[in-house]
Amino acid sequence: MASTYRAEMSAPQIYPTGGMIGVLDQAKPSIFAAAIRQGDSYVRPSGNATFYFTVYRGGEVIQAERSLSLPVTTSEGTPPWSAVTVPANTFPADDDGWGAGGGLIVHYRITYSGWGGVVTVPLDDSGSLQIGYFGTIKPPRTVGMTPESGAFVDDKAANTFRWNIEYNKDYTVSTPVAQASAVFQWRNGSSGTVNSVNVSGSGQSAVIPANTFPASTAALQWRISRVTMADGAVWEADADFWINLTTIDSLSTAQIVSPSGAYLTGNEENTFSWEHVIATGTAQTRADLQYSADAGESWESLAAVTGAAQSVIIPADTLPGGALLWRVRTCNSDGTAGEWSDPAPIVVYAAPPAPALLPVDPVPRPVLRWQSAGQQAFEVRADGVSSGAVFGTAKKYRITCWLTDGAHTLGVRVQSSLGLWSEWSEVMVTVSNVPPGTVALTARGVENGARLSWKAAGSFDTYLIYRDGEAVGETGADSWTDWFSNGRHRYEVRGVSGEYYALSNEVWEWSVCRCGVLSAVDGIDWILLRLRRSRPPVVSTESGRQVRLRYFSGRSRPVAEISAFTDRVHTLEYSFRPEERGELERLMALEGRTVIYKNQHGVRLIGVLSGLSGQQDWAADLRLTITETDWREYDGGRAV
Repeated sequence: MASTYRAEMSAPQIYPTGGMIGVLDQAKPSIFAAAIRQGDSYVRPSGNATFYFTVYRGGEVIQAERSLSLPVTTSEGTPPWSAVTVPANTFPADDDGWGAGGGLIVHYRITYSGWGGVVTVPLDDSGSLQIGYFGTIKPPRTVGMTPESGAFVDDKAANTFRWNIEYNKDYTVSTPVAQASAVFQWRNGSSGTVNSVNVSGSGQSAVIPANTFPASTAALQWRISRVTMADGAVWEADADFWINLTTIDSLSTAQIVSPSGAYLTGNEENTFSWEHVIATGTAQTRADLQYSADAGESWESLAAVTGAAQSVIIPADTLPGGALLWRVRTCNSDGTAGEWSDPAPIVVYAAPPAPALLPVDPVPRPVLRWQSAGQQAFEVRADGVSSGAVFGTAKKYRITCWLTDGAHTLGVRVQSSLGLWSEWSEVMVTVSNVPPGTVALTARGVENGARLSWKAAGSFDTYLIYRDGEAVGETGADSWTDWFSNGRHRYEVRGVSGEYYALSNEVWEWSVCRCGVLSAVDGIDWILLRLRRSRPPVVSTESGRQVRLRYFSGRSRPVAEISAFTDRVHTLEYSFRPEERGELERLMALEGRTVIYKNQHGVRLIGVLSGLSGQQDWAADLRLTITETDWREYDGGRAV
């Protein structure tokens, strides 16, 4: 039987309206009201009304019908509205929202009583019961939270945490409600103490001061645990919702900026710069610089920089001269160093530092020892007498001369790969000799040489022969012939026993040549050079040094590098008669060998017979070219 009731419904804060299913904010209390007429008069329900609702998704029931007994409040005036208030969060929130895929639909009805009758609304115009329905929206919640999971936070700096409030995306709230407060929480690991920070107002960020979080942890967690909106709506995070962070900084990578592939002046300041590259964007806390003088086989410290500066000034005279490599590494905010950068080549134009001398024993023929960097050659001197340049990296040298009793000055300097010499390092040594016996010397001239003989009293290991104060030979016998002298010379013989010696008397003697003579140095067999057709024999000489010019930025003229070596070439012109053909053939066989040439005018040359030219008829006219070399008669006492 049709009811005689009619009802006007008041929209329970459902929006939008007109042609669409309304959406209700389930996070707020919702008021449903009806003005109920029986005939021409309104009735006034009292007591409680029963609110029934069922939840559907896509036409299927996902929550069976439930009922709530709610008190009725009836307003004064006409029409009298009889209202019930459904508490917030009674209806489920639609996390998917309304759309083509179908969302949540709530069917509801309300049964009123208390005036002597019962009626269920909503009703249509004929008074028949209708289905009331609406959708729900998800409540505001936090999204876009930064830093995100797995991010790094610097425990030594202040960190800002941010979040956004997300509203339903399918239906627009006419006036979005602002945040009233939020609770920021953090902990160190799932079992760590939860620390809370209250955030007041609409600002959706929290600044956590430096040194709040523990250092070197990969278990730091944070979240926004609760958001309260200005209209009273509340969002709370799930108990297991946390965002994982780390305070362990990533390792940095250093990249060289300059110098790279450049020439540097070593006696001036030079600036070295690099970049600190790190995924977390934290500042550099330290940088280490190294250089290598042996193509990366070993590395030496160049500089250490504390702080964020990505350049350093290297003082003058710090780097050794030559071709070098340099590299750099940087440290992250934890002070942990990253990998070394790729090395960059540079060439430093600088003299090497003076070598550091070690203690010297005060014996007559001491060994000089030293320490040096970038050494490619060295030179030793004793009382101003030089060893000449000795190539190599050896760092000890026995003095070739025997020192007399008393004070002597010994020194050494080293040469770099660029050919530049260091300053001299010197030491004073007081020598005391203990002669092991005596040596009595005599001498006589022989054809193209001088014959020395001696008698020794005492025990000697060996004898050193000196010509004009320079050692020219050594023997264990009691005589020796000097084939390499020309003219009158002073001779001495030093008998050696261990570290000590006895020096003979001085003897002067002549070595006379009646004409030009020539022989290989490794086996004296003189070839006589007597004549030159139509004119006297000739010896001519050409000499020169190499000069290298280097050009540098900022200088208008080149810098000269003058070689320490002298090139000297001698040309001899002689003739051979037919009966001397055998001598001519012997001479030609010496081409390319080291020879000695002497003549009656006192000339003596030692070098390579580098060229022969001439012409022949009944006699042979020959031109000989001798290139002087650093050949030494006696080479005892080199580096040991």
